[in-house]
Formats: sequence, C-alpha cells, structure tokens
Amino acid sequence: SLSLSADSWSWKFEPSGMYSVKSAYLSLLGEVQGGTVRPVAQITVLASLWKSWAPLKVVVFSWKLLQDRIPSRLNLLRRRVFPNPESALCALCGLSGESSAHLFISCPVVSSI
Repeated sequence: SLSLSADSWSWKFEPSGMYSVKSAYLSLLGEVQGGTVRPVAQITVLASLWKSWAPLKVVVFSWKLLQDRIPSRLNLLRRRVFPNPESALCALCGLSGESSAHLFISCPVVSSI
C-alpha cells in the first residue's frame, strides 16, 4: 500500500540503515576473492558506487581500486616502470608483491594500523 510518509535513505549493509566507511569496507571485502572482484558482483558494486553520495574523490579512488588501476608496485612492474620483479615487493612489509589487494587487505603492516 502507498504511504504519505516522506522517503528516506537507508544503507542496506548496516542493520541501523546508517552508512559507515567500515560497513562499506566490509561489504566490499566480502566481494573480494583472490584480489579481484567476482564478475557478477563487480557490475552491481560498480553501478552502486557511481550512484553513492560519497565525495567524488572517494568514488573515483574506489572505482580505481576495484578496477585494479591503483599504481601499486605490481601494476607499475606490468607497465615496465620497475626494472625487475624484486622491486615490486611491498614497500611496507617486503613479504609479497605489492598489489591493491595486498595493500588494502592482506599486508600485515597495514592490518596492524
């Protein structure tokens, strides 16, 4: 049935309906598998990303992150900015290649912050 009450916004990833960076991060983290977003989920996430009320710089950065367009050391190695694979190790921990997924999800140094 129709209601005369005013419409309101609600964030579906939080029981309270309130948006938070943490809930956005956790919802995106749930879509990540092996450093890339699943193809079906990617379309949904990217479409909702551009419709969000987040500041444009946050939306653009998030889009670049989901598309693996952040200039991580591994991406720079692929573009031949770095001369050898050893230079693509994470600058923070040095344990594995510096990919977007490593930097934002699995790097032990970042996780400790």
